[in-house]
Amino acid sequence: PRQRCTQDRELGNPYILFLVCQHPFKMDENDPADLSCFEMSAIIGRCADEIGMVAIGHHKLKKQKLAIKRLNLDALDGDFKDFKTDAILTRQFRHENIINYVGNFICGTELWLLMPLMGYGSALDLMNAHFPNGLPEIAISLIMKGVLNGLSYIHQKGFVLRTIKASHILISSSGQVKLTGLRYSCSLLNNYKWENSHDFPKNSLKNLLWLSPEFLKQNLQGYNCKSDVYSIGITCYELAKGKPPFTGIPKTVMLLEKVNAVVPSLTEEFHENTRHSREMYFPEGSFRTYSESLKQFYELCLLYDPVERPSADQLINHSFIKLGRRSGICLTELLLPVIPYDAELDSPSHSNREFDAIDEVGLDKLTLFDGVSWNFD
Repeated sequence: PRQRCTQDRELGNPYILFLVCQHPFKMDENDPADLSCFEMSAIIGRCADEIGMVAIGHHKLKKQKLAIKRLNLDALDGDFKDFKTDAILTRQFRHENIINYVGNFICGTELWLLMPLMGYGSALDLMNAHFPNGLPEIAISLIMKGVLNGLSYIHQKGFVLRTIKASHILISSSGQVKLTGLRYSCSLLNNYKWENSHDFPKNSLKNLLWLSPEFLKQNLQGYNCKSDVYSIGITCYELAKGKPPFTGIPKTVMLLEKVNAVVPSLTEEFHENTRHSREMYFPEGSFRTYSESLKQFYELCLLYDPVERPSADQLINHSFIKLGRRSGICLTELLLPVIPYDAELDSPSHSNREFDAIDEVGLDKLTLFDGVSWNFD
Protein backbone atom coordinates (compact mmCIF):
# COMPACT_ATOMS: atom_id res chain seq x y z
CA PRO A 1 0.00 0.00 0.00
CA ARG A 2 1.17 3.48 -0.74
CA GLN A 3 1.28 6.44 1.61
CA ARG A 4 0.18 9.93 0.65
CA CYS A 5 -0.59 13.00 2.66
CA THR A 6 -1.05 16.69 2.27
CA GLN A 7 1.88 18.91 3.16
CA ASP A 8 -0.15 20.78 5.77
CA ARG A 9 -0.57 18.50 8.79
CA GLU A 10 -1.89 21.05 11.24
CA LEU A 11 -4.69 19.92 13.52
CA GLY A 12 -8.04 20.11 11.80
CA ASN A 13 -6.70 19.58 8.28
CA PRO A 14 -7.43 16.09 6.96
CA TYR A 15 -4.61 14.03 5.56
CA ILE A 16 -4.44 10.44 4.50
CA LEU A 17 -2.76 7.98 6.84
CA PHE A 18 -2.60 5.10 4.42
CA LEU A 19 -4.72 3.54 1.72
CA VAL A 20 -5.64 -0.07 1.19
CA CYS A 21 -6.13 -0.83 -2.48
CA GLN A 22 -8.63 -3.65 -2.41
CA HIS A 23 -11.83 -4.61 -4.25
CA PRO A 24 -14.63 -3.50 -4.26
CA PHE A 25 -13.66 0.04 -3.28
CA LYS A 26 -10.32 0.85 -4.89
CA MET A 27 -8.49 4.14 -4.64
CA ASP A 28 -6.49 5.23 -7.65
CA GLU A 29 -3.96 7.98 -8.33
CA ASN A 30 -6.71 10.43 -9.33
CA ASP A 31 -8.51 10.25 -5.98
CA PRO A 32 -7.95 13.31 -3.81
CA ALA A 33 -6.05 12.83 -0.54
CA ASP A 34 -8.79 14.50 1.48
CA LEU A 35 -12.34 13.86 2.57
CA SER A 36 -14.13 16.08 0.07
CA CYS A 37 -15.20 13.08 -2.00
CA PHE A 38 -17.08 11.54 0.94
CA GLU A 39 -20.59 12.40 2.08
CA MET A 40 -22.12 10.85 5.19
CA SER A 41 -25.86 10.42 5.48
CA ALA A 42 -26.74 8.44 8.61
CA ILE A 43 -25.28 7.22 11.88
CA ILE A 44 -25.89 3.52 12.48
CA GLY A 45 -24.05 2.79 15.71
CA ARG A 46 -21.21 3.34 18.13
CA CYS A 47 -18.00 1.44 18.73
CA ALA A 48 -14.89 1.23 20.91
CA ASP A 49 -16.74 1.57 24.22
CA GLU A 50 -18.82 4.50 22.99
CA ILE A 51 -15.83 6.71 22.09
CA GLY A 52 -16.41 6.23 18.38
CA MET A 53 -19.31 5.96 15.99
CA VAL A 54 -20.18 4.22 12.73
CA ALA A 55 -21.85 6.11 9.89
CA ILE A 56 -23.03 5.33 6.37
CA GLY A 57 -20.92 7.21 3.86
CA HIS A 58 -21.18 7.77 0.12
CA HIS A 59 -18.24 8.16 -2.23
CA LYS A 60 -19.42 10.85 -4.65
CA LEU A 61 -17.17 9.80 -7.53
CA LYS A 62 -17.59 6.03 -7.31
CA LYS A 63 -21.26 6.11 -6.24
CA GLN A 64 -20.63 3.52 -3.53
CA LYS A 65 -21.90 3.22 0.02
CA LEU A 66 -19.43 2.60 2.82
CA ALA A 67 -19.46 2.16 6.57
CA ILE A 68 -17.14 4.67 8.24
CA LYS A 69 -15.81 4.23 11.76
CA ARG A 70 -14.87 7.53 13.39
CA LEU A 71 -12.66 7.18 16.47
CA ASN A 72 -11.62 9.98 18.80
CA LEU A 73 -7.84 9.55 19.07
CA ASP A 74 -7.62 11.64 22.24
CA ALA A 75 -10.02 9.28 23.98
CA LEU A 76 -8.39 6.06 22.76
CA ASP A 77 -5.37 6.29 25.09
CA GLY A 78 -3.70 2.88 25.19
CA ASP A 79 -6.35 1.35 22.94
CA PHE A 80 -4.76 2.99 19.89
CA LYS A 81 -2.33 0.06 19.70
CA ASP A 82 -5.29 -2.30 19.29
CA PHE A 83 -6.68 -0.33 16.36
CA LYS A 84 -3.22 -0.13 14.81
CA THR A 85 -3.07 -3.94 14.95
CA ASP A 86 -6.54 -4.07 13.46
CA ALA A 87 -5.55 -1.83 10.53
CA ILE A 88 -2.31 -3.72 9.85
CA LEU A 89 -3.97 -7.13 9.81
CA THR A 90 -6.77 -6.00 7.53
CA ARG A 91 -4.08 -4.98 5.05
CA GLN A 92 -2.41 -8.39 5.30
CA PHE A 93 -5.49 -10.62 5.27
CA ARG A 94 -7.30 -11.13 1.97
CA HIS A 95 -10.34 -13.33 2.40
CA GLU A 96 -13.99 -13.00 1.45
CA ASN A 97 -15.11 -13.82 5.01
CA ILE A 98 -12.89 -11.25 6.76
CA ILE A 99 -13.81 -7.57 6.84
CA ASN A 100 -11.43 -5.30 4.95
CA TYR A 101 -10.73 -1.60 5.41
CA VAL A 102 -10.70 0.15 2.08
CA GLY A 103 -9.27 3.40 3.36
CA ASN A 104 -7.98 5.04 6.51
CA PHE A 105 -7.79 8.74 7.25
CA ILE A 106 -6.73 11.06 10.02
CA CYS A 107 -9.08 14.03 10.24
CA GLY A 108 -8.25 16.43 13.04
CA THR A 109 -8.32 14.40 16.24
CA GLU A 110 -10.27 11.54 14.64
CA LEU A 111 -9.25 8.34 12.89
CA TRP A 112 -11.62 7.36 10.08
CA LEU A 113 -11.72 3.69 9.02
CA LEU A 114 -13.59 2.98 5.77
CA MET A 115 -15.06 -0.45 5.13
CA PRO A 116 -17.77 -2.05 2.98
CA LEU A 117 -21.28 -1.45 4.27
CA MET A 118 -22.67 -4.64 5.81
CA GLY A 119 -26.38 -4.12 5.32
CA TYR A 120 -27.66 -6.32 8.15
CA GLY A 121 -25.10 -5.16 10.69
CA SER A 122 -23.89 -7.81 13.12
CA ALA A 123 -25.55 -11.07 14.12
CA LEU A 124 -26.06 -9.54 17.55
CA ASP A 125 -27.95 -6.60 16.02
CA LEU A 126 -30.26 -9.00 14.21
CA MET A 127 -31.05 -10.92 17.38
CA ASN A 128 -31.56 -7.83 19.51
CA ALA A 129 -33.97 -6.29 17.01
CA HIS A 130 -35.73 -9.25 15.40
CA PHE A 131 -34.69 -12.65 16.82
CA PRO A 132 -34.44 -12.33 20.64
CA ASN A 133 -34.81 -16.10 21.07
CA GLY A 134 -32.07 -16.92 18.59
CA LEU A 135 -31.72 -17.41 14.84
CA PRO A 136 -33.12 -20.32 12.81
CA GLU A 137 -30.80 -23.34 12.67
CA ILE A 138 -30.24 -23.12 8.93
CA ALA A 139 -29.27 -19.46 9.33
CA ILE A 140 -26.81 -20.43 12.09
CA SER A 141 -25.36 -23.11 9.83
CA LEU A 142 -24.85 -20.66 6.95
CA ILE A 143 -23.34 -18.04 9.26
CA MET A 144 -21.01 -20.55 10.88
CA LYS A 145 -19.82 -21.74 7.48
CA GLY A 146 -18.60 -18.24 6.66
CA VAL A 147 -17.09 -17.80 10.13
CA LEU A 148 -15.19 -21.10 9.91
CA ASN A 149 -13.89 -20.29 6.43
CA GLY A 150 -12.53 -16.95 7.63
CA LEU A 151 -11.19 -18.45 10.85
CA SER A 152 -9.41 -21.25 9.00
CA TYR A 153 -7.64 -18.62 6.88
CA ILE A 154 -6.58 -16.68 9.99
CA HIS A 155 -5.21 -19.84 11.61
CA GLN A 156 -3.27 -20.74 8.47
CA LYS A 157 -1.62 -17.32 8.70
CA GLY A 158 -0.41 -18.18 12.21
CA PHE A 159 -2.85 -16.03 14.18
CA VAL A 160 -5.39 -16.74 16.89
CA LEU A 161 -8.40 -14.40 16.78
CA ARG A 162 -9.29 -14.51 20.52
CA THR A 163 -12.66 -12.82 20.09
CA ILE A 164 -15.37 -14.66 18.19
CA LYS A 165 -18.87 -13.61 19.17
CA ALA A 166 -22.13 -12.50 17.57
CA SER A 167 -21.22 -8.81 17.59
CA HIS A 168 -18.09 -9.58 15.54
CA ILE A 169 -19.98 -11.40 12.79
CA LEU A 170 -21.16 -8.96 10.11
CA ILE A 171 -23.66 -9.80 7.38
CA SER A 172 -23.97 -7.96 4.08
CA SER A 173 -27.23 -7.23 2.26
CA SER A 174 -26.43 -10.15 -0.07
CA GLY A 175 -25.96 -12.53 2.85
CA GLN A 176 -22.17 -12.65 2.88
CA VAL A 177 -20.64 -13.24 6.31
CA LYS A 178 -17.50 -11.41 7.45
CA LEU A 179 -15.45 -11.61 10.64
CA THR A 180 -14.29 -8.48 12.41
CA GLY A 181 -12.50 -7.75 15.71
CA LEU A 182 -8.96 -8.37 14.45
CA ARG A 183 -7.59 -5.93 17.02
CA TYR A 184 -7.87 -8.69 19.64
CA SER A 185 -5.78 -11.21 17.69
CA CYS A 186 -2.15 -12.23 18.19
CA SER A 187 0.46 -14.20 16.28
CA LEU A 188 1.48 -17.71 17.29
CA LEU A 189 4.63 -17.61 15.14
CA ASN A 190 8.00 -16.83 16.68
CA ASN A 191 10.92 -16.93 14.24
CA TYR A 192 8.78 -19.06 11.92
CA LYS A 193 8.04 -21.57 14.70
CA TRP A 194 4.58 -22.24 16.12
CA GLU A 195 4.33 -21.48 19.82
CA ASN A 196 1.43 -21.35 22.26
CA SER A 197 0.57 -17.92 23.57
CA HIS A 198 0.43 -16.89 27.24
CA ASP A 199 -0.70 -13.33 26.64
CA PHE A 200 -3.78 -12.03 28.46
CA PRO A 201 -4.41 -8.52 27.12
CA LYS A 202 -6.49 -6.12 29.17
CA ASN A 203 -8.96 -5.73 26.31
CA SER A 204 -9.98 -9.37 26.83
CA LEU A 205 -11.93 -8.58 29.99
CA LYS A 206 -15.10 -7.71 28.04
CA ASN A 207 -14.87 -11.03 26.18
CA LEU A 208 -14.61 -13.41 29.16
CA LEU A 209 -17.86 -15.22 28.35
CA TRP A 210 -16.46 -16.39 24.99
CA LEU A 211 -12.90 -17.27 26.08
CA SER A 212 -11.66 -20.83 26.48
CA PRO A 213 -10.66 -22.50 29.78
CA GLU A 214 -6.99 -22.70 28.76
CA PHE A 215 -7.00 -18.99 27.93
CA LEU A 216 -8.48 -18.15 31.33
CA LYS A 217 -6.24 -20.51 33.33
CA GLN A 218 -3.05 -18.74 32.17
CA ASN A 219 -0.83 -21.70 32.98
CA LEU A 220 2.48 -22.79 31.45
CA GLN A 221 0.74 -24.66 28.62
CA GLY A 222 -0.80 -21.49 27.20
CA TYR A 223 -3.34 -21.54 24.36
CA ASN A 224 -3.43 -21.82 20.58
CA CYS A 225 -5.88 -21.85 17.66
CA LYS A 226 -8.08 -24.41 19.44
CA SER A 227 -9.03 -21.61 21.83
CA ASP A 228 -10.92 -20.01 18.93
CA VAL A 229 -12.78 -23.27 18.37
CA TYR A 230 -14.10 -23.08 21.93
CA SER A 231 -15.28 -19.54 21.18
CA ILE A 232 -17.05 -20.88 18.09
CA GLY A 233 -19.05 -23.18 20.36
CA ILE A 234 -20.00 -20.34 22.72
CA THR A 235 -21.03 -18.20 19.73
CA CYS A 236 -23.10 -21.08 18.35
CA TYR A 237 -24.98 -21.19 21.66
CA GLU A 238 -25.38 -17.40 21.53
CA LEU A 239 -26.88 -17.53 18.02
CA ALA A 240 -29.21 -20.36 19.01
CA LYS A 241 -30.41 -18.87 22.30
CA GLY A 242 -30.10 -15.13 21.70
CA LYS A 243 -27.51 -14.73 24.46
CA PRO A 244 -24.25 -16.47 25.40
CA PRO A 245 -24.02 -19.07 28.18
CA PHE A 246 -23.01 -17.92 31.67
CA THR A 247 -24.96 -14.69 31.12
CA GLY A 248 -26.01 -13.04 34.38
CA ILE A 249 -23.80 -15.01 36.76
CA PRO A 250 -20.80 -13.54 38.64
CA LYS A 251 -17.53 -13.64 36.71
CA THR A 252 -15.82 -15.65 39.45
CA VAL A 253 -18.50 -18.35 39.20
CA MET A 254 -18.22 -18.36 35.41
CA LEU A 255 -14.43 -18.76 35.60
CA LEU A 256 -14.71 -21.64 38.06
CA GLU A 257 -17.27 -23.43 35.92
CA LYS A 258 -15.14 -23.10 32.80
CA VAL A 259 -11.91 -24.34 34.39
CA ASN A 260 -13.90 -27.22 35.92
CA ALA A 261 -15.08 -28.28 32.44
CA VAL A 262 -18.73 -27.31 32.91
CA VAL A 263 -20.53 -27.22 29.54
CA PRO A 264 -23.89 -25.40 29.55
CA SER A 265 -26.53 -27.63 28.03
CA LEU A 266 -28.18 -26.57 24.78
CA THR A 267 -31.62 -27.74 25.85
CA GLU A 268 -35.15 -27.13 24.64
CA GLU A 269 -36.71 -23.91 25.82
CA PHE A 270 -40.25 -22.61 26.21
CA HIS A 271 -40.94 -19.22 24.62
CA GLU A 272 -43.80 -17.21 26.06
CA ASN A 273 -43.24 -14.06 24.01
CA THR A 274 -41.74 -14.11 20.53
CA ARG A 275 -43.37 -11.05 19.06
CA HIS A 276 -40.15 -10.01 17.30
CA SER A 277 -39.34 -13.45 15.92
CA ARG A 278 -40.67 -15.04 12.79
CA GLU A 279 -43.72 -17.11 13.75
CA MET A 280 -42.88 -19.82 11.23
CA TYR A 281 -39.79 -20.67 13.30
CA PHE A 282 -40.74 -19.94 16.90
CA PRO A 283 -44.52 -19.68 17.39
CA GLU A 284 -45.64 -17.89 20.53
CA GLY A 285 -46.11 -20.23 23.48
CA SER A 286 -44.11 -23.10 21.92
CA PHE A 287 -40.94 -25.05 22.61
CA ARG A 288 -37.81 -24.31 20.65
CA THR A 289 -35.99 -27.54 19.90
CA TYR A 290 -32.46 -28.08 18.63
CA SER A 291 -31.29 -30.77 16.24
CA GLU A 292 -28.82 -33.45 17.28
CA SER A 293 -26.46 -32.16 14.61
CA LEU A 294 -26.37 -28.70 16.20
CA LYS A 295 -25.92 -30.13 19.69
CA GLN A 296 -23.07 -32.36 18.54
CA PHE A 297 -21.35 -29.45 16.77
CA TYR A 298 -21.68 -27.33 19.91
CA GLU A 299 -20.38 -30.04 22.24
CA LEU A 300 -17.39 -30.79 19.99
CA CYS A 301 -16.33 -27.16 20.10
CA LEU A 302 -16.55 -27.05 23.90
CA LEU A 303 -14.47 -30.15 24.63
CA TYR A 304 -12.33 -29.28 27.63
CA ASP A 305 -9.04 -30.64 26.26
CA PRO A 306 -8.00 -28.43 23.33
CA VAL A 307 -6.16 -31.38 21.77
CA GLU A 308 -9.47 -33.23 21.41
CA ARG A 309 -11.28 -30.31 19.81
CA PRO A 310 -11.53 -30.37 16.02
CA SER A 311 -9.83 -27.66 14.01
CA ALA A 312 -11.72 -25.02 12.05
CA ASP A 313 -10.91 -26.94 8.87
CA GLN A 314 -12.43 -30.11 10.29
CA LEU A 315 -15.56 -28.35 11.51
CA ILE A 316 -16.30 -27.05 8.01
CA ASN A 317 -17.11 -30.64 7.03
CA HIS A 318 -19.39 -31.27 10.02
CA SER A 319 -22.94 -32.39 9.27
CA PHE A 320 -24.37 -29.24 10.88
CA ILE A 321 -22.43 -26.99 8.47
CA LYS A 322 -23.54 -29.14 5.54
CA LEU A 323 -27.15 -28.61 6.66
CA GLY A 324 -27.08 -25.03 5.40
CA ARG A 325 -25.47 -25.93 2.08
CA ARG A 326 -27.93 -28.73 1.40
CA SER A 327 -30.97 -26.63 2.23
CA GLY A 328 -30.54 -24.49 -0.88
CA ILE A 329 -31.91 -21.51 1.06
CA CYS A 330 -30.16 -18.15 0.94
CA LEU A 331 -29.37 -16.48 4.26
CA THR A 332 -31.25 -13.33 3.27
CA GLU A 333 -34.45 -15.39 2.80
CA LEU A 334 -34.17 -16.60 6.39
CA LEU A 335 -33.83 -13.03 7.65
CA LEU A 336 -37.03 -11.74 6.04
CA PRO A 337 -38.83 -9.43 6.65
CA VAL A 338 -35.73 -7.63 7.96
CA ILE A 339 -34.59 -4.91 5.52
CA PRO A 340 -30.85 -4.17 5.23
CA TYR A 341 -29.66 -0.63 5.90
CA ASP A 342 -28.63 0.15 2.33
CA ALA A 343 -32.00 -0.96 0.93
CA GLU A 344 -33.82 1.09 3.57
CA LEU A 345 -31.81 4.20 2.69
CA ASP A 346 -32.71 3.76 -0.98
CA SER A 347 -36.43 3.55 -0.20
CA PRO A 348 -38.69 6.55 -1.03
CA SER A 349 -39.41 7.13 2.68
CA HIS A 350 -35.77 8.13 3.18
CA SER A 351 -35.08 9.80 -0.15
CA ASN A 352 -35.92 13.29 1.12
CA ARG A 353 -34.84 12.80 4.70
CA GLU A 354 -32.70 15.47 6.32
CA PHE A 355 -29.56 14.21 8.08
CA ASP A 356 -27.07 15.90 10.37
CA ALA A 357 -23.94 17.30 8.77
CA ILE A 358 -22.00 14.72 10.70
CA ASP A 359 -18.71 15.41 8.97
CA GLU A 360 -18.69 18.84 10.60
CA VAL A 361 -19.77 18.10 14.19
CA GLY A 362 -18.09 16.39 17.11
CA LEU A 363 -18.80 12.82 18.15
CA ASP A 364 -20.47 13.99 21.34
CA LYS A 365 -23.20 15.76 19.32
CA LEU A 366 -24.18 12.80 17.16
CA THR A 367 -27.45 10.90 17.39
CA LEU A 368 -28.20 7.40 16.16
CA PHE A 369 -30.15 6.73 12.98
CA ASP A 370 -33.63 5.48 13.96
CA GLY A 371 -32.28 3.98 17.18
CA VAL A 372 -30.18 1.44 15.28
CA SER A 373 -26.99 0.41 17.06
CA TRP A 374 -24.23 -1.60 15.44
CA ASN A 375 -22.07 -3.28 18.08
CA PHE A 376 -18.39 -3.40 17.10
CA ASP A 377 -16.89 -3.98 20.56
